[in-house]
Amino acid sequence: MGSTLDCYYSTDWDILNELITLNDLSNIEVGALGYQTWNSTGRLKFFSLNYSSSSSPQYIDQKVNTLPENFGELEMLESLEMYYHDLIVFPISFPQLENLKALNMKGNKLKILNPDFGLLTNLEVLDLGYNDLVALPESIF
Repeated sequence: MGSTLDCYYSTDWDILNELITLNDLSNIEVGALGYQTWNSTGRLKFFSLNYSSSSSPQYIDQKVNTLPENFGELEMLESLEMYYHDLIVFPISFPQLENLKALNMKGNKLKILNPDFGLLTNLEVLDLGYNDLVALPESIF
């Protein structure tokens, strides 16, 4: 009999674990980090990690200020939602999320987007409201 971890793609699991470590999130394990949906091959498909003082499982009461550098390796991720954190910039690998259809990052502190942000060609929903963006990269247009 295998462990619960056997059903998840280890790279995806490790990226979420790195997110916990980088942000010094206390008393949180990967399996209980926000709201997650994994596909039949064990890849992360939907990830929602909103900040709130609420005790609902889809929320976290600690703020995230950085994403792991290899976040773009979440190749099957279709939806990412992270409201009201302290993110300033996406990692360089972010435009590798070629299956991303919905990106909801309202209420962060994003200042700039990666120059290659426009490579997210499957993106259908983009919510970057209430951030500190000063310009959009030409690749979006």
